[in-house]
Amino acid sequence: MVNIYHCCVQKTGSQWIKAILSDELILKRTGMNIHTYHRHIPGGENRKLTERTFDKPFPENSILTPLYMDYKSYLSIPKPKCYSTFCIIRDPRDIIISWYFSVKYSHPLMGKIPQHREFLDKAPLPKGLIYSIEYLKDYGLFEAQQSWVSGSTCDPHIKLFRFEDLIDMERQVSLFTDLFSHCHFQLTDSEIKHLMEKYCFKEMQKKGQTDQSKNQTISHYRKGAPGDWRNYFDEEVISAFKKHLGNLVQELGYRE
Repeated sequence: MVNIYHCCVQKTGSQWIKAILSDELILKRTGMNIHTYHRHIPGGENRKLTERTFDKPFPENSILTPLYMDYKSYLSIPKPKCYSTFCIIRDPRDIIISWYFSVKYSHPLMGKIPQHREFLDKAPLPKGLIYSIEYLKDYGLFEAQQSWVSGSTCDPHIKLFRFEDLIDMERQVSLFTDLFSHCHFQLTDSEIKHLMEKYCFKEMQKKGQTDQSKNQTISHYRKGAPGDWRNYFDEEVISAFKKHLGNLVQELGYRE
């Protein structure tokens, strides 16, 4: 295997997955280096997820993580003869909640975050969530997720995983065994269990906690609990979600 492409959108556990893929055990077993492309772009990657095109290949023998983009953008990447790709999606309603709390409390003040935070600090919760929906739609995040579901059905290089399944403690070892197998990583069962214990999502949440102003404690990983959106979506937000995103939930394979 020459390259591994970890594709996703924001708020799908991308830094957690990157931490696992960066472990010295993975390096030892694969000899592959981690490459995070947007760190090499002056000022960072500011293009919408649906507008990212590439005319040069990434370094070979690399694990590219994370790659925030849609399927069309991914297709534009010049690839080596041998490669494997996995993509992680998440319930868009929980992405909205995760983005809202991250931007309002814990995300580093970079790019457009200060202006988003200024608005969210002043807006009541429903208005803030509707603002989040509209921004993420314009950013191309929801369209990107939709494109990966469609693309994965016809592209044998791609395997799709759901964030909600990967953090399920009862299924985690089995699913990561499947993910590593798809990437052609030669790991033993005991090594995979060790990685899952070391990078347990709940433990990563605890390590990521920081004290915030307003006497709130928000973790970079936050809850991650599937269905957390139900604690925050009221009828106004639900109506706005359906207005802007239609049947996206069902198209991604999630339940109402």
